[in-house]
Amino acid sequence: MQLLALFKKETLLILRDKLHLLVLFLMPVLFITTLSLALKDAYDERKEHGVKIYLSNLDEGELGKKIVKELIDNNAFEINQNEINKEKIKIIIPKNLTGIYKQKVDLYLDGDDNSSIILPDIELFFDPIINIGIKSAIIQAIQFTVLKNSVKTIFENISGEEENFNNKLPIEIKPLNSKGKNIIIPSAVQQNVPAWTIFAMFFIVLPLSASLCSEKNMLTLMRLQTMPISKSTLLVGKLIPYIILNFLQFFIMLFVGIYLIPLLGGDKLLIGNSYVSMMGLGLLCAVATTAFGLMISVFCKTQSQANAFAPSCILIMAGFGGILVPKLIMPLFMQNLSNFSPMQWMLNGFLDIYLKNANLIDIYPDLLKIFLFSLFCFTISIFKLYK
Repeated sequence: MQLLALFKKETLLILRDKLHLLVLFLMPVLFITTLSLALKDAYDERKEHGVKIYLSNLDEGELGKKIVKELIDNNAFEINQNEINKEKIKIIIPKNLTGIYKQKVDLYLDGDDNSSIILPDIELFFDPIINIGIKSAIIQAIQFTVLKNSVKTIFENISGEEENFNNKLPIEIKPLNSKGKNIIIPSAVQQNVPAWTIFAMFFIVLPLSASLCSEKNMLTLMRLQTMPISKSTLLVGKLIPYIILNFLQFFIMLFVGIYLIPLLGGDKLLIGNSYVSMMGLGLLCAVATTAFGLMISVFCKTQSQANAFAPSCILIMAGFGGILVPKLIMPLFMQNLSNFSPMQWMLNGFLDIYLKNANLIDIYPDLLKIFLFSLFCFTISIFKLYK
């Protein structure tokens, strides 16, 4: 009965704190929907982005035509050969490229020195804001065409036969998974839903600190401690509603990813088949974030201190924890640093479950880290609260 009464008291306090409830639920919904839609194409490898390129071919020979064909056949590029308009990339193939190139290859085949023959430059002009990956793709396409043409010419001269080098090797690209399970191709939703859900769960510190600071200032906590209630019952009764609130938040964000995002034109969140593992990790994250909230709350004397300090800590953890910036695109030293963030442990677990159908055994290193983090926060909080 004591535990039930404490649970009811804390639940009523939570329901009255409408501002913090709004932060807990509205903030992640806005982050998830906005970023999932904005970054949809960035994660979609199947999307034909149609990067606009102005291409001027001044070479009338075979090599210039092959370079043009290679770029046109690449679905990632939208080639304009008429007049430059709003294209952010400009390519100029120089005059007599084929003739000079052929002369250089012929000298090589005859065994003569061809170092004096200098090929004219293919000029590439890029807008400074163009992604480096697009630049690399264009350069590689041109270099591949020139290399393929060189190999073809040398082969034909050696064998005396004409070979079709246009046929490409039958290469099939598959995601790597050592256990042979089905793997979901990652999308913006797969990254953003778990990332911003974890981020928002840490903000449970706001209503928790508001309740705890209020009880300390009004001496409610002191009066409760004088009653015939064990300290463990008092603490459990206070924290269970916040753990349930975080767990509810987790499921609502799943609903947003699975149903709301597709309605707005984004990809659907695919959560794999490891439902028990997903719920187990979600519950552990709810406990861990509540433990973190309790630790911050017991050290803050006022609500103002908690409101200033807690978001700062959360943003720092999110900054190097793969939430604000995906770990995949971080430099190596930042990737190593992210391994010390509890948010990264949680995100790793969810991504393994969603993308690789991992079970609890597969993600036990992350589960162990999260559990130890929870234990550390609870231990520090209890010593501070009841010293």
